[in-house]
Amino acid sequence: MKTIFITSFHPHISRNILLTSTFEILKKEPDMRLVLIVPDYKVEYFKEQFGEVNVFVEGVRPSGANKTKRGILLKRLGMYLCPTDTVYLRRQFKYYCDHKIGSFAFAWIAGLIGHSRMIRRYIRLVDYYVAPKRFFYPLLDKYQPDLIFSTDPQNDNDVSMMQDARRRHIPIIAMVRSWDNATQRVFRVFPDRMLAGSNAIAQ
Repeated sequence: MKTIFITSFHPHISRNILLTSTFEILKKEPDMRLVLIVPDYKVEYFKEQFGEVNVFVEGVRPSGANKTKRGILLKRLGMYLCPTDTVYLRRQFKYYCDHKIGSFAFAWIAGLIGHSRMIRRYIRLVDYYVAPKRFFYPLLDKYQPDLIFSTDPQNDNDVSMMQDARRRHIPIIAMVRSWDNATQRVFRVFPDRMLAGSNAIAQ
């Protein structure tokens, strides 16, 4: 039996993935087990809406792995390193509101070096080794998934899931949640395959 983990931490995922024909096709596959990884306070809702004989629902504490100091720092760094107009304008607006020159300077320098693909690759490697680990190990041990489908690869929970999966050498497929997500922060984890909902996102 093949087991696929599907993350669903954002409300749009139900619309983008779970309410589509793709999910229905997967449910009908023989010897297929689907495990929805959702916020712990939404477990009953997902069981009621999507639970089937071969569809299991597991709840986790949202952003549990990224509420540590290391997790918060790495999350912010991922945003600062993204060299896009979106991040630039957000940085300018934040400084306009709080006038914190220190954090503005740090973000500006990070954005400057973020233009280097080599730097981003190095930071991604550091992130992999420094980020909080083993948060999803209990679920990985319980189900032994053959594949991780991250439906929002920039979400804190998805990042932690993908990092733990990579440590276990589990293949990862991810899909960008929305057209503007790719311009808001760098990808802290690159999946084995990245899906895009449109040509604009793919570019």
